[in-house]
Parts: sequence; structure tokens; C-alpha cells
Amino acid sequence: MVSLARRNLLHDRLRFAITVAGVAFAVTLVLVQVGLFIGLLDKATVTIPSPRRGKVVRTFGNEGDIAKVHSTLVVLELEGGGAVEATPSTGAPAQAAPPLPPGEAGQPAPLQTANVPRPQAGAS
Repeated sequence: MVSLARRNLLHDRLRFAITVAGVAFAVTLVLVQVGLFIGLLDKATVTIPSPRRGKVVRTFGNEGDIAKVHSTLVVLELEGGGAVEATPSTGAPAQAAPPLPPGEAGQPAPLQTANVPRPQAGAS
């Protein structure tokens, strides 16, 4: 029985070689896709909303660096005031800030996603 199967399989060697090459190519494509997916999981870009309006005076770290939780990212110059710099974190948990009166808080900066066109009115 095995010899009959082997004879049928190897009867047309060209067709067998093309089939094996196709299966090997498909397996390679799947492995490449899995590698790309795993590579995408390692990096994330997030938008961090600011609680106050202002101009960025100084940034800490470089593009692509990994920022530690509760570390200072930017120094803001508030509208109508001087620069406000947060003290660098010591690794201790952050304390909640006291609430601001509504007149002093201002409006948060609008959130935007990078390079995404906004839908036009009336378009479906």
C-alpha cells in the first residue's frame, strides 16, 4: 500500500515540486505575518491630554524613548502666566491635585489623531 502511494506521489515530479514549493511559500508568509504582528505589539503611540492650555516650553526625553510612569514629559507655559515646571518624579505614587475653580481651569486642548482626515458634513 505504501509503495502505491509513493508511486502516485512521485509519478509527476514537476507537480510534486510545485506543490511543495507552494506550501513552503505559504508557511513563510504566515511566519512573516506573525513576526510583523508581534513587532507591532511592542510599540504604542498615545495622545496624552493636557489638563490646562499652554505652550510647550521644554520636553524631556527624545522621540522613541520609553517614558517611565509618573515622570515629567513637558514644561508648559500657561496662558497669561509664567512657565510651570513639574518636579521630576521620585518613583513615589502621584498625589491628587486640588481641584481648580471652573474660571481658572480653562478648557482642555482638543484631542486629535494624527493624519486622519475629518469627515465632511453631509458625506455618507
